[in-house]
Amino acid sequence: MSNGEASNPVQTIARAVELAFATMPTRPIVIADDTFNEAPRFINLDAGVRVLGGFQRVAGSTWQRGCRGPSIFNASSVIGLLADNTAALELSDLTIQAASASSKDGILGNSSVAAAVHNATVTFTNTNLQAGNGGDGGTPATPAAPSASTCAVFSMTNQVVQGANGADGGVGPLGSFGVDQYEAQPGFSGAPGLDGGVGLAGAPGMSASNCAVGCSCGPSSSCMTVARVTIQGTPGLAGCGGTGGLPGPGGGGGGASAGLLVTGASRVVLERSFVRAGAGGNGALGASGGPGAQGSTGVMGMSNTCWNNCTGDCSFAANCGVGAGGFSLATGGAPGGRGGTGGQGGNGGPGAGGPSWGIVTVGTGVVISSDAGVSFGVGGFYGGDTVRRAPAGQQVAF
Repeated sequence: MSNGEASNPVQTIARAVELAFATMPTRPIVIADDTFNEAPRFINLDAGVRVLGGFQRVAGSTWQRGCRGPSIFNASSVIGLLADNTAALELSDLTIQAASASSKDGILGNSSVAAAVHNATVTFTNTNLQAGNGGDGGTPATPAAPSASTCAVFSMTNQVVQGANGADGGVGPLGSFGVDQYEAQPGFSGAPGLDGGVGLAGAPGMSASNCAVGCSCGPSSSCMTVARVTIQGTPGLAGCGGTGGLPGPGGGGGGASAGLLVTGASRVVLERSFVRAGAGGNGALGASGGPGAQGSTGVMGMSNTCWNNCTGDCSFAANCGVGAGGFSLATGGAPGGRGGTGGQGGNGGPGAGGPSWGIVTVGTGVVISSDAGVSFGVGGFYGGDTVRRAPAGQQVAF
């Protein structure tokens, strides 16, 4: 079993770091001039460590710097190197390449950062830091239509009003940098569609005249009709307006590409090193607003009963009743019109493109360069725009 000694090296930087801190004082980590598919991590270490790349084994336990160049770390993750709360970390003769990003949740673009340093002191010597490209944002799904209305109401309108469409959402803002990542933001959601108006008024009901409204016992103890009136069936009811459509969610913002991200109370020194950022991810279009619901249909008005006569005897008052002599109906009015359809929800706004920065400092972090180079790519396009891009540059501080 490998023990990490010069004659019996381990195969990963993760195991080397573990062994380096198993004894005190901390031993340096010597790395072969080979290619490694892992992302170095130095987290919560209370003492410094030196990481020296570009070595070749000469014989047995003898190693020396070779001529094939630095040790290369092709990180499969979007964070190539993470140094968090690490004291006096020194890295030399290394190439650290972060993977290009996709969208981390299907909507917001993830970011690629070659090296993230938080609350740490790190010196890079003869080291290349290469970020991948930021991930593109995604477009969310269009919302479904709301449930159709089933109500009916009395209406006096003579014009069916369709609901107005909701306003479109605005362009999303740029994101912000956290400890080891850039948090992309989506475009703003559209506004909901307005509800449709009530349908046209229903027709009035039919009339019936000479209808009994009450009974009483007459002088001869017979049941007599008290009064005669005209009644009418109720007007038809109109359909309610349909609910406005749901707003479209905003499109996802593109992820960033940053060669070096320095946050917290950090101090980073670059000596004979090069920092490269890739391209920022493109923002995406927002989703279309959802359709409004169709208004409900009107319903026929209720019929009213016209009682013809009062009948019965008055030996007991309860025997005298309305309707025993038959009845007719005052038919209810024809149904009112269907309510107006709700308006479509506003389209979601486009997401911003992701930026491309060679070096980013957040907070009180300090970067000191000595014979170091920095390059950057292009910022990502804003969703649906072939001209406007997110910012890009050599260095930025927040």
